[in-house]
Amino acid sequence: MPFVLTGCSNPSLVEQFSQRQPAFYAYITGPIESKSFKSQASKVPVSHASCQKVITASIALQEMGVDFKFKTILYERLDNRQGVVYVLKGFGDPNLNSDELLSLLKNITVPGSLVIDTNYFKQPSYSPNLMVNDLGSSYANPVSSLNLDHNLILVQLSPNKEGISTIPDYPTIQVIKENNSRIKLEWDDESIKVIGDLKKEASKITFELSPLNHQKFIQKKISQLVSQYQIPLTTITWLEGSIPEHELREIATHQSEPLHKTMIAAMHNSDNLFFDSIYLSLIANQSPNAQLWEDGDSIIKNLIQKHFGISMDRAYFVDGSGLSRYNRFESQQLFSILKQAYQHPGFI
Repeated sequence: MPFVLTGCSNPSLVEQFSQRQPAFYAYITGPIESKSFKSQASKVPVSHASCQKVITASIALQEMGVDFKFKTILYERLDNRQGVVYVLKGFGDPNLNSDELLSLLKNITVPGSLVIDTNYFKQPSYSPNLMVNDLGSSYANPVSSLNLDHNLILVQLSPNKEGISTIPDYPTIQVIKENNSRIKLEWDDESIKVIGDLKKEASKITFELSPLNHQKFIQKKISQLVSQYQIPLTTITWLEGSIPEHELREIATHQSEPLHKTMIAAMHNSDNLFFDSIYLSLIANQSPNAQLWEDGDSIIKNLIQKHFGISMDRAYFVDGSGLSRYNRFESQQLFSILKQAYQHPGFI
């Protein structure tokens, strides 16, 4: 795994790695203001995993701006030949939660139907460039124009079988007892297998999983809010195709915190959903009809050239989080971007 070391890092780490002689390692070390650095294999294009978030963040602060806010909008469709129709449109907010969505839905006072529009991102919610074992995990969240509660299912387990629940109340759970073994969870089609010895657990424990079916997850979450708070909606469906803007009247809008605030927490938590939402937002802004995650490769390269004057011809980008092992670029390129980004007033 390549890595970047700056002047604030422990200098002994470089010596440590050089002595161990792993199969491959790369480093750059020295004060960021310096023009002289010590390096190893810094021009080899490789996957940098979560270090890629530095590039995504640097581009976003330049291209989208430090005050950028994600929006989620509730509309009413003006063409009411099919009765009152509300449209909930997401624009990729990775931090939207149920309370914030509820504040939008409470603006619905006249009975009608709800249509969910997630067409702002045209890519599938799961990147095809993920490893099979990543799917359904707590760190490989699906990414959509409409994200909710970090797109995670919480599974709460008590020391007995009757104490199992999921939030939301989906999907079904199978229990496979394995005496004296620790609990593990895995997906089996659309149900969750709980494998292990529940009685071995002393108290309630909580696991997080990503839903394999994101659309079903969102619809279930919204349905629960509608039922619990008696929102006057008769049906909830998904938009097929598009609705012309002149046929929509904006009722209410939720805006996220500005980018310079949300990005600090996202970097601290190495939030894959956040940085993949940024990546798909950049694609949607630059090429609205792009349908593949890989379409971001040329867009990211062009934006790096535009804002940092660095050619990334040997690089390859398929997401913004660095989760896919197919991403690759040089450590030297990462450090060059970091040096310039360091001068930006929104640097985090």
